[in-house]
Amino acid sequence: MINYNCVLIGCGEIALKGPKTRSHYEKFMISNIKDALDYFNIKSEVIKRDGRLIVETDKVQEASKILLRVFGIEWLSPALKIKLKDLEGFIIERAKDLLNGANSFKLEINRVGKHDFTSLDLAKKLGDLIRRALNVKVDLKKAERTIYIEIRDEDSFIFLNKFRGYGGLPYGVSGKVLSLISGGIDSPVASFLMMKRGCKVNFLHFHSFRKGKEALDEKMGKILTSLAYPNLKFEAFFVPSFPFEVEVIKVPQGYRNILFRRFMLRVGEILASKIKAKGLVLGDSLAQVASQTLDSLYALDEAINLPIFRPLIGFNKEEIVNLAKIIGTYEFSIKDYKDCCSLIGRKPNTRPNLEKVKEYENLLNLDKIIKDSLSLIEVYHFFGEEITT
Repeated sequence: MINYNCVLIGCGEIALKGPKTRSHYEKFMISNIKDALDYFNIKSEVIKRDGRLIVETDKVQEASKILLRVFGIEWLSPALKIKLKDLEGFIIERAKDLLNGANSFKLEINRVGKHDFTSLDLAKKLGDLIRRALNVKVDLKKAERTIYIEIRDEDSFIFLNKFRGYGGLPYGVSGKVLSLISGGIDSPVASFLMMKRGCKVNFLHFHSFRKGKEALDEKMGKILTSLAYPNLKFEAFFVPSFPFEVEVIKVPQGYRNILFRRFMLRVGEILASKIKAKGLVLGDSLAQVASQTLDSLYALDEAINLPIFRPLIGFNKEEIVNLAKIIGTYEFSIKDYKDCCSLIGRKPNTRPNLEKVKEYENLLNLDKIIKDSLSLIEVYHFFGEEITT
């Protein structure tokens, strides 16, 4: 058994940026990594070194599990850091532990720094040592065990597995957005994808309960804490839908959904301005349901001037469901829930006429509805698994 003493991290996309941008992103990454581990009381030191981040800690396995959910980490590996001068001796002494019963192996070596050998030279030399010690064969195509070694100047890092993280950009580096989140499958996934692109995401939820706490306890708290893992901080604004519901009976059934969605966008735009968010996020997927046709989205977007981001626009339902399962929101999203859009807008018109939309909108006392709704907002603060008011 190898006693790992650090976590080796590859940041993928960040490494492709220009020097100034890369340095800025790496500072965000280091801060986010430290914050995540501090939240779980794991002491660590994070070191930037030649395209890698190295987390030194005495709780490598626990740290690795947490860091897989930190945005910006393309892959990570529990690793053993030793001096380069001790590498050959370690390989000879611990070859059996490294192969762990495998009958074939290969070495993958990545090297940065000035050395009097090439990566291929080192792979051949170490491979011969292992082969002679254990009477096993080298198989470059179908090896039962791959041994990874990264050389950084006078240090070497040995690891046996690469675990894929979320990748993307560090959380918070791209600015702030406000996501309109429902109790369904799609909008939590859309929010996750904006987080993955470096956005700090706050949330706006319209509910059919008397109090936001009921919606929170029903299932929204579970969905939002899943998105907050391991230690993200954000605010969620809960707004009751009844001020709109009592007015919308004035208009035909087929237009109630589009009017409700335009109303939600207007509330979202006002709230986004207050919290300095630069756009709204929706979970729409083109033509997935009747309210997400091109005509419907055209009539919807006309309601506000703020940018609207739809990261799921080209996804099909299966792709969205698979991603929901990966990020941990699916099991909560499929539970029964009184969702506003489905209650208010049954049988929506798939080709709403914008002039008709505006005509029916004028029948509503929209300014008063928005004002009343904003006065009823309840705010919940999320920090990892913690929820406070």
